[in-house]
Parts: sequence; C-alpha cells; structure tokens
Amino acid sequence: MFADVRRKEICNILKEKSAVKVTYLSEKFGVSIETIRKDLLFLEKNNELSRVHGGAVLKPSADRYIDFPSRIEEKKPQKNEISRIASKFVQNGDIIAMDCGSTALELIEVLKEKLDSLTVVTHSLDVFLRACNYKNFNVILCGGFFDRAENAFYGDFALKMLGEIRVSKAFIFPSSISLGNGIFEHLPYLSQMQREIINSSDEVYILADSSKFGKSSLVKTCDINEKFTYISDSSLSNEIKEIYKSNNIQIITSEEF
Repeated sequence: MFADVRRKEICNILKEKSAVKVTYLSEKFGVSIETIRKDLLFLEKNNELSRVHGGAVLKPSADRYIDFPSRIEEKKPQKNEISRIASKFVQNGDIIAMDCGSTALELIEVLKEKLDSLTVVTHSLDVFLRACNYKNFNVILCGGFFDRAENAFYGDFALKMLGEIRVSKAFIFPSSISLGNGIFEHLPYLSQMQREIINSSDEVYILADSSKFGKSSLVKTCDINEKFTYISDSSLSNEIKEIYKSNNIQIITSEEF
C-alpha cells in the first residue's frame, strides 16, 4: 500500500474512532511501528490529527456554547449514569466542592438518595437550592456576581471565599476535554472558578459525558492531570479509553470499577 493511501485510511479510521493506537495501525497495515509514527508525524504537520503518547487523536473540534436551561434536559440518562459512578467516591461526613452545570444537578440528587450527612461547597445557585432542602446536608454558597444564564456566582468575592476553604473532594463539570490540549470551559469567569475549586481540593473528579471528549472550548481551565479521576458514560468508545490509558489516564465508565 502506498503511503498516501495508508495515510488517508488512517484519517478515516480516526474520524470513525476518534482515537487510535500505533500498535493497532501497525498490525492493520502490516508495516512497522516506526513507519506508522512517520505517518502520524506527517499527518500532524498537515493538521489532520494530534499525536499523543502511544497513538493519535482527532484534532479537537470547537464546541459550541449552549445555555444552561437548554442543557438541563440534554443527555439526562448519561448524566445520571456518570453521577451514580461519582457518588461511589463520596462518603458520609465528606466535605466536597461542586462546580456548576447540568450534571451537577444530577449528582446532588443522587447524593441526597445515598448519604445521611455531607457538607457541600458550591457557587451554583441550583446546587445550593437542591442541597439546602435536605436537612442532613450542610451547604456553603460562595456568592458574588450572579450569572443568570448559568445560575452561578463568580468574581473576586466568590474566588476569595473558595480560596479560604479546604475540601476533600472537588467535582468539576467541564465543557470539553482534549487529551492533547486540556480541560476547557466556555466562559472565562467560570473557568476561573473551576481552577480555584481544583486548587482548594485534595482530590479532583472530572465528570464529562462522552460527547465532550475530543473537543475544545474558549478557555482552558487546566492541563489533563493523571492525578485526577475522570468519569464518563458507558458509550465512550474503547479507543478513547485505551489511548487515554496509554497516557496514564484512566476513565471510569462503569459502577463496577
């Protein structure tokens, strides 16, 4: 097979799978790993893909902004699945911080079902309202300027309050995730809040449904960090999970982990 034909096929495979390993391509095309690496380097220089350790991923596509009310009803089964996995990391008596977002609403409802005592720190008005209606939960609202589109607080007052609090676990709900580029949020001031929550926590959990992988948004919150725990739904492709695993990043997609 000529190199240009093979490279076109590699692009087609990536469009289908979103991520691919060097070893898989080497076996599929019957060529050496070194040849595949040269192919991937060529394709990266032509802006067709991004190389990562052990393989390649699609160039991240731009993720369009959808306002909060519209997102609430989107992908509810996936959000519930993710939330049930995440809830297994939370125990009675924990002090946790929660970012804003539609998945946050699913998570707080699941935690209310499962726990008798919890302290929740949040800048989300919706999370606050749902948590404070449950008498066994202590709730700390980090107030400041209010974004009506996201139903969340932001700004210097909220950041200062977060900076003075230490929590055991943080749950972040990003707009998009790209292995080669990092964790993203659409709105700069909400990205600031995410960074402060991460800095205030001993453990960080990144919750994102499968549609958010391989994309980028306006503002980068942070790099992909192998110390974080990543949770997604069961429809995330094995290829994406494998290429992340090759880079020491485990993505949990089942309650039986």
